[in-house]
Amino acid sequence: MNSLDGNTLVNAQTIVYTGTGGGAVKVKCFSYYGGRKFFCKEGCNQEDILIQTTGVTAHNGRYSMTYDGTFTGGNVFVTITQLTKSDSGLYWCGSGAQYQLIEIIIVDGEFLFKVIKMFFLILLLNFFYQRVLFKIKMFSLSSSHSFHLTQDSTGVVWTDLSYQTLTRSLGSLSQMVSFHLKWIENE
Repeated sequence: MNSLDGNTLVNAQTIVYTGTGGGAVKVKCFSYYGGRKFFCKEGCNQEDILIQTTGVTAHNGRYSMTYDGTFTGGNVFVTITQLTKSDSGLYWCGSGAQYQLIEIIIVDGEFLFKVIKMFFLILLLNFFYQRVLFKIKMFSLSSSHSFHLTQDSTGVVWTDLSYQTLTRSLGSLSQMVSFHLKWIENE
């Protein structure tokens, strides 16, 4: 028997949640009070039910269900821990009379970690780039040489002796970028 037989869809729109591999995701099913509450995947037959309860809380392995509210109404929450890619898919969170369709998407935790590292690398590089420009500007103000800039189709060209200072600074910045990119790829 399908657990959805005779039930009413609460919201025709599928609610999408995203989690990372190894992490946890907490899903808000719907506002509800009383009776049997269940959470299932795919066809939602009896063998597909991952967790169910008629009470306030329930635990079944990596799954927990909590009712947060009063006797007049509240919300049903389901938490899945130790997420894996196989947890991605369509789920139904239901009660005796209603259900909500939910999609859970699990992204690779390593990929997310690499994106975060890349973000911080860009921030760091921007900081160093700003410092190089500041030093060049200060050099220009404190020396008898002034910077003469010309603009061409490729960008700004430095036309005085400080060009060597700039290329040395940017060369070490380039080496640092190269090192960090290799480090991110090897993680």
